[in-house]
Amino acid sequence: MNEQVYISLAEGLRQIAMAEARGYITNADDVEDVAQEVMLRLWEKRAEIRSDSKMLRAYVATMARNVCKDRKASIT
Repeated sequence: MNEQVYISLAEGLRQIAMAEARGYITNADDVEDVAQEVMLRLWEKRAEIRSDSKMLRAYVATMARNVCKDRKASIT
């Protein structure tokens, strides 16, 4: 995925990450932190990722779930 594709898809993908995070976390600031972490990871892996929208949405949702689970595990 190149930079232009990332920029054009970023807001929609961020919304997907936030929606997924809300299923695990109730604090709005923490939800935003999860979304930012997901977007950073996505940016760092952009060279490896195809921009197929269905696959990308599922990938972002999975990353958000994993970030939430990691956060919960580190708290307990």
